[in-house]
Parts: sequence; C-alpha cells; structure tokens
Amino acid sequence: MAGPAQEPSPLGAGKTESLAPFRRESRDIPDSLLGQTIGGRYLIQDRIGQGGMGVVYGAEHVALHKQVAVKVLHLLSAGQGDVVARLHAEARNAAAVRDEHIVEVFDIGVMDDGRPFVVMERLFGESLAERLLNGSSRHQAREHLSMSAQRA
Repeated sequence: MAGPAQEPSPLGAGKTESLAPFRRESRDIPDSLLGQTIGGRYLIQDRIGQGGMGVVYGAEHVALHKQVAVKVLHLLSAGQGDVVARLHAEARNAAAVRDEHIVEVFDIGVMDDGRPFVVMERLFGESLAERLLNGSSRHQAREHLSMSAQRA
C-alpha cells in the first residue's frame, strides 16, 4: 500500500532527505508574532527560519512598505547578556560594512517583552544548503566557499 502523497521537493527527486539536516520546517509552526507589529513599524508577515539563538521573520516596514528580515532572540537567549552583546556587535559590524556579499543592517531595537531584534535587508532565493544540493558543481561550491572565506 502506498504512503501518503508528498509534495515534490524543490530540490528534485530524491533530495528531500539529504536536505533535512539543513532545513527547519519553521514556516508550519504557529507563532504569536505573526501579524504583530514590533518596534512600532515592522509588521511580521512570515517566519523565514530559526536557529539556536532566535528566529528570523519576514516583515514589512509599515511606513515605507519595504520588505525586511527581522532577527528576534528567543526569550531565554534575551536574558543572557553575552548573547545580547554578541547580537548587537554582529549588527554594528555588519552595518559598518558596505559589500554586496554582506546583508545590510537597518535597525536594532527591543520588543516590549525584552527580546532584542535586528532589522536587515531581506534576500530572496535559495539557501547555501539548497544551492549545494540543487546540482551545483563542486567547482561552484568551492567558489562560494572561497568568496565567503575572503569576506570573513
């Protein structure tokens, strides 16, 4: 008996499992920030991804109608001074650099519940993991890694 129908993978046949360690199905998780406005001007529209320290959301600047990405620390991380300091340093360092390979940072703030957030340019496209698994040659992968190393 056949299993339940599955949506085709954007990576091609048979590549879904190989991407599993890299992808977090965070878009399907209910989230209380969706539809909320934070910082008085960023309307949270969707959840892009998450990591150990926080969640990245897609948002719109309500006055400028500009699409942005907003990184919000988890509540537990927000209580750790070293984590907050690292987030602010990351934001300041990224804002100080103008380079096509580094995301532009626009704003930082603190939500009403004490969680800090960073607002940055929203990029669309595939992740590095998806690109590597989506048929990019080893040469292209080396090129991406080389560019990353040069920028670091």
